[in-house]
Amino acid sequence: MTPAADELTFSRIQPGAVFRVERTFTAEDVLRFAALSGDHSPLHVDPDYAATTEFGGCVVHGMLLGSLFSRLVGMHVPGKHALYLGQDLSFRRPVRVGETVSATARVEAKNEATRTVVLLTEIRNAENAVVVSGTARVKVRDNEPVNAEAAAPRASAASGRAAIVTGASRGIGAA
Repeated sequence: MTPAADELTFSRIQPGAVFRVERTFTAEDVLRFAALSGDHSPLHVDPDYAATTEFGGCVVHGMLLGSLFSRLVGMHVPGKHALYLGQDLSFRRPVRVGETVSATARVEAKNEATRTVVLLTEIRNAENAVVVSGTARVKVRDNEPVNAEAAAPRASAASGRAAIVTGASRGIGAA
């Protein structure tokens, strides 16, 4: 049976909200990811080799750790209505096979015009050290009516003139 995804709508997602999942990746998880991705680096899948490295054992693939962010977006924030637009990742520390990690996504911002949310994402190990960090952009594809007032361009109070920026969803366009 497939677990049901949450169904958060754009209006129910609030800046500051935090979503969390926890996971312990096993040697079997790493081997299955290696088979799926084709990344059979001995650092990940060969315990004898990995024992001779500075890590002293097999390390979980960074992209396997990153899949926790996909789980947060696709199952929780917003869940069913998600369209993942982008994710930047910084891998700060290795995670050994068998370590428990906690992944979080904190809603940093919302853009009514594009129906997108920006999530600050991070994974911490059992010692609470950040092992992966980044930022995600997610479109919320619900059927809620768009708040036309919030999405409409506004004239500058100082000049009484309006500017429309088209074709931009980041930086100035997002603002």
